[in-house]
Amino acid sequence: MIHIKKIFINFFIYLIKMKNKFYIFTLIKILCSSMSIAPLNSKRNLYVGTAGDYKPVSFYDNNTKTYSGIDIEISKLFAKEKNYNLVFIKTSWPNLMQDTLLNKFDFAICGITKTEARLEKALMSIGYLKAGKTFLMRKEDVEKYKTISDVDKSTVRVIINPGGTNEKFANEFLTHANKTIHPINEEIPSLISKGIGDIMVTEVMEGLVYIKEFDNLAIPLYKTPFTNQDIGVLFNKKNTEIFNEFNPWLESKLNDGTIDKIKKEFIPEPEMN
Repeated sequence: MIHIKKIFINFFIYLIKMKNKFYIFTLIKILCSSMSIAPLNSKRNLYVGTAGDYKPVSFYDNNTKTYSGIDIEISKLFAKEKNYNLVFIKTSWPNLMQDTLLNKFDFAICGITKTEARLEKALMSIGYLKAGKTFLMRKEDVEKYKTISDVDKSTVRVIINPGGTNEKFANEFLTHANKTIHPINEEIPSLISKGIGDIMVTEVMEGLVYIKEFDNLAIPLYKTPFTNQDIGVLFNKKNTEIFNEFNPWLESKLNDGTIDKIKKEFIPEPEMN
């Protein structure tokens, strides 16, 4: 191998004398490859799966063709500090686990609740946000829907998005309600606002966003959510290298207040009554 490299080097010197730029450039690439030398400032791609339909953690704007939210900022910061080139991969709640198991990305981050079912199949990071189920409704109905029993009636139209813990919650606790599956999560608040549905099963932090966007919506039960779980980042069990790099990094950002600063940027403060 050393003898071959000497031949390349001698040929390289010859090309310099001949001033043949094309062949010089080609030879440099061959030499770098043969000696396992990466180009200066090279970055490995970091593929991050995200649903892009869940404010305030991950939302895709079809007009600007960009993602925004808490999880997006966390991904950007991790990629920047660890010298990765960040590439977002679109996934969905029904396909989230399958895409993870098929290794379509290095990890998934889009407000993913840590559950036993998910932990049986995949790795999840330490929790960095809290998930609490609640009901989004019109302001005119706040006295009508104060408990799960109030909502769990055949006359109450509940709209839920498929594939995630919202659907699981509705199937477990709202067995009598008139449930409808709507595939596009971010459209559901508008349907409730327009009177097409009565209740949206949501998370407290998501509901806080939508009551700012729709004047006639409310989440009166946000102080007493029906569940209290951690949100984490989802990894294929084979991706232990990136998991072991990300988890301590995330913990350090929780400890130094970075995550709290990002949260405040995207989660509105509840109005004081």
